[in-house]
Amino acid sequence: MILLETYYAMPHLIRTCKQPSFSNFESRGFTGLEPVELLNLKSFQKVKKTWTLSHILYYIKQSSSTTHMKKLSLLVFSLICAVSLQAATGIFGAYVTIAGTKYKSSGDYAGTEPTLGTTSLGEFDVDTDSLFFSQGETLTFQNDNGGANHSTFGFAIAYRVRSADAAKSTNPEDYIFINMGNGVDLGGGNEKGEFITNYDLLAGIGKPDTETIYAVDIVHKVGAWEGGSDFERLASYSNDDPGSTNWSDINAFSANFTVVPEPNSYALIAGIFGLAYIALKRRQI
Repeated sequence: MILLETYYAMPHLIRTCKQPSFSNFESRGFTGLEPVELLNLKSFQKVKKTWTLSHILYYIKQSSSTTHMKKLSLLVFSLICAVSLQAATGIFGAYVTIAGTKYKSSGDYAGTEPTLGTTSLGEFDVDTDSLFFSQGETLTFQNDNGGANHSTFGFAIAYRVRSADAAKSTNPEDYIFINMGNGVDLGGGNEKGEFITNYDLLAGIGKPDTETIYAVDIVHKVGAWEGGSDFERLASYSNDDPGSTNWSDINAFSANFTVVPEPNSYALIAGIFGLAYIALKRRQI
């Protein structure tokens, strides 16, 4: 009943609403788009987490000069329903810097950074090279539904280096955790946790006899509170926004890199093949 009354009141609400702050909207370049176009933009799903009812109504009002008000009423009603179904807390962005390049951990996140894992991190000699994991950040939202003061805290990034042939792990004890504190306020209910320190991903890897492919697995973790008990949000391939709530459900973000043997190892291998070839030739004579 309340939802029906809200729907029929939409034309009046749209006409009479006043302009709110549109900083989140304008900064992401969505000005000038029709409302229907916005519904097809995946990034809009993240923007609307920080929108209030007045944001939605005012934008529809500004776009209503050539569109029938009943259609707009249905559209804004669906938008409000979508907003109300959003999680109260969650992760909407996660980024890492490895070997001097900043990546977004998932292609679903905003930004022009390359997506982690789409290409190899490179080839490295463990005796002469380093592969630094030097920076990471996690962005969270906290919807204040009815003054509930939902919150995120305890930001951390978990990483694990493994052979590319080995399976990923869903056991948090297999990961190294980089703590990032309780985050800083970005405004609009959003927060960011960040670290800037060098962690060498080659540490502990021995010299291989042949080229060997390794992988680094990464999970972005935050604590969350939505009115009951504290729990965790975990961003991975399984659920990058708002994030899983159980380690057993994760599929860690990952990227491969290659560890190469020392040059003298190559020379030794070539020498062995050379001797074998000479021995074979002599046997044929």
